[in-house]
Amino acid sequence: MFVPQAAFQRRTNIESWRSTNLWAVLLWQLNEIWPTGGWGSIEYGTPVNGQVIGGRWKPLHYFLKNSAYADVTASCGAARSTTNDAGNVTTGTMLCYLRNDLAKPFQGQVVVRAVNFVTGTVVNSTAGTATLAAGGGSTAFFCPSGPFLLQQGQPDGCSTFAEFFNATKCGPAGGEHCVLEVGVYNSDGTTMAQSTMPLGNPEFMKLPIAKLTLEVLTDAKDGTIRVQVSSSATALYVWLSTKAQGRFSDNAFTVLAGGTVIVDFVPFNRVQTTADTLKASLRVEHLGQYVGAIRDQ
Repeated sequence: MFVPQAAFQRRTNIESWRSTNLWAVLLWQLNEIWPTGGWGSIEYGTPVNGQVIGGRWKPLHYFLKNSAYADVTASCGAARSTTNDAGNVTTGTMLCYLRNDLAKPFQGQVVVRAVNFVTGTVVNSTAGTATLAAGGGSTAFFCPSGPFLLQQGQPDGCSTFAEFFNATKCGPAGGEHCVLEVGVYNSDGTTMAQSTMPLGNPEFMKLPIAKLTLEVLTDAKDGTIRVQVSSSATALYVWLSTKAQGRFSDNAFTVLAGGTVIVDFVPFNRVQTTADTLKASLRVEHLGQYVGAIRDQ
């Protein structure tokens, strides 16, 4: 499984729509028979060898959970004044929003940063404390770089994409060298939303050659199994898969150069699925295996 273009498009569309006075998005479709990219966000699970009963999560389902359908979420893109599907334009003025659909006020932190996968550097472009009234649909806007300031309308003086690329040291190549990470965190540090947003066509990203290693840690008391992923260079949209019956707590994530990420595997049957069962078929992929330095060789 690799992250299909449809997953990026559908996540970005939903996030774009939620910046407007939109109250519901009906997703078509939940599951499908195809174990590859398609309209469905879950692989249809039948009692056939290699399939997960109940459905293996596809990249889109993780995108929906982590940001697009999160109760409190934030996103950035090209500033728009009408409700449209999100496009692939990286020119003109940028704009970000924060939205709270909880039945209680939100107070926490918002962090926007640019990850340069060529140099391995990370630049925080803006960050700050945010407060929003109880939802639904409580929304405010802010600029993706500079001092963090929430406003009810579109702020004046937000950077253009070119200015953002220059300020975050992405250079003229922009999306060929950087992705945008947007995170929302509760006052206790809990992650409310997290997304890695491409700033250009992934096909043309100058991704480095990254060597990833996996370590399956001991079973936790609640039956989950921890998996540690390490990488020699920045790896984007890291994807874990297994024949074991269950799902990962996160997937299609970023591992920074020399860094590690720990995710949980949540078994659907906690008696039959052990660390050894998971390890027997565990595999890892990432975007750099198909584009970037590997492709250019």
